[in-house]
Amino acid sequence: MYARANVVLSYAQRYGLRTLIETGTFKGSMILFTHKAFRSVVTIERDEELFNDARAVLGALSNVTCLLGDSGVLLAEIVNALEAPAVFWLDAHYISTRSPKTWLQTPIHQELAAILASSITGHVVLVDDARSYTGHGQWPSITKLADIMQQQYTMRLEADILRFTQRT
Repeated sequence: MYARANVVLSYAQRYGLRTLIETGTFKGSMILFTHKAFRSVVTIERDEELFNDARAVLGALSNVTCLLGDSGVLLAEIVNALEAPAVFWLDAHYISTRSPKTWLQTPIHQELAAILASSITGHVVLVDDARSYTGHGQWPSITKLADIMQQQYTMRLEADILRFTQRT
């Protein structure tokens, strides 16, 4: 987790970003490692048990908001409310042992659409678990994600993280 948290922190520092939006809170470890670097943090978890566990850990942090729900739906509202660019850590996906089979394996299409619709420029989008984006099942390929983002963002793949930065 430290390596991934350091990636988030390095992009925030490089681009002067003070807001972090995370999808897929899981147990809250990303936020625990990074929250002090941000003025505002929003994290979204769909699984109610994981949400409650994470909220118990993160709830006392004054700059952190924990939301229960589908990031594919909630992210559009969050993006619309932003007043400055943000770092997005997109890590929401189906967990085979916990998630109902009715859930999408990943809400990445909806998440990226919400970010692309933003009137604010300068966002950084980090997509975790790049190895999962194989083009099989509901997982789009990395090439497909690059195609979706290409008009506004450049992409780099490193250490299992897709890293999208705004074109200038």
